[in-house]
Amino acid sequence: MGREGTWVDQPTDEPVNVARWKADEEFGVYPEGARDKSLLISPEPKPHLFLIPSHRYLFKKSFERYPEQFWAEIIAYRVGCLIKAPVPPAFVGWDSDNGVCGALVEWFLEYPGDPAERYVPGGDIMTDMIKGFDRRRGRQHNFVSIERYSTVSRRSGKLDGDWLLWWCDTLLLDALVGNTDRHQDNWGLLWRDSERARMAPAFDNGTSLGHELVNRKLAGFADPDRMARYIERGTHHMRWRLGDESQAQHSQLVVQLCERHPTLRERAKMRLKQFNMDTMRSIITGMTAFDVPTPLSEERAEFVSNLTETRYRKLLEALCG
Repeated sequence: MGREGTWVDQPTDEPVNVARWKADEEFGVYPEGARDKSLLISPEPKPHLFLIPSHRYLFKKSFERYPEQFWAEIIAYRVGCLIKAPVPPAFVGWDSDNGVCGALVEWFLEYPGDPAERYVPGGDIMTDMIKGFDRRRGRQHNFVSIERYSTVSRRSGKLDGDWLLWWCDTLLLDALVGNTDRHQDNWGLLWRDSERARMAPAFDNGTSLGHELVNRKLAGFADPDRMARYIERGTHHMRWRLGDESQAQHSQLVVQLCERHPTLRERAKMRLKQFNMDTMRSIITGMTAFDVPTPLSEERAEFVSNLTETRYRKLLEALCG
């Protein structure tokens, strides 16, 4: 059922040039989200071994003021693989016609041989559950309401798999990369028919990893106190429960989940123990070798590595005491 959470290697000498890829007939210019993106069809025969021929890929560009932002999406995929989180593959892409770079994210629907599925965003669920839900701002977006819906759906036999394990792994990923954009439309269900559904992959992970910090500010984060303050100020999009005044801090949200469901604590700790820091640093540093118009600078690679390690240690301390 897709390749989410599976390590798919992209050699550094094989950035994907999408200049001649065909646009999807219905969503060539993809309408969802704040950043410019295009839904494209990979060629057949495939130009790279790691791609699926005739499959959809979302080419996600950076905000103009944050040209290196697309790297966050790609790095987050690799971080997700290290903790076995259900993240769709994301590759380094660029368009030789205009020099624009972006993350090439594998579409999680209509894999070859898979049954047809229909995606329903979490915002539809929140709107049905919470009277007057503000779909634009999502201020009532909260985990306890999601839990209530998912528990009922699971007991009725409509929700396959273990949705709670999905949220444990996804919130761990969000905490590690500092994802501030897991809003109500950045998670959802895949319905096989009107009776059975499963959790969709944890997509849209690019609003993370300090993407909004321009290069001239990165050196200042060598100060551990400044790094700690930066992490502490960041929050998840989600509140813990309806009526909470503020959004939850990333590690706090994971701890609250484990306190509510104690069996998840060992799972979370095991996932973190699988997260090897040396491997992570090697992966991120290796990505500076991609020869594209907007490369990952060594300075940013070092910053992202240090930021992720600091988040990792904070999260491990919060879970282990």
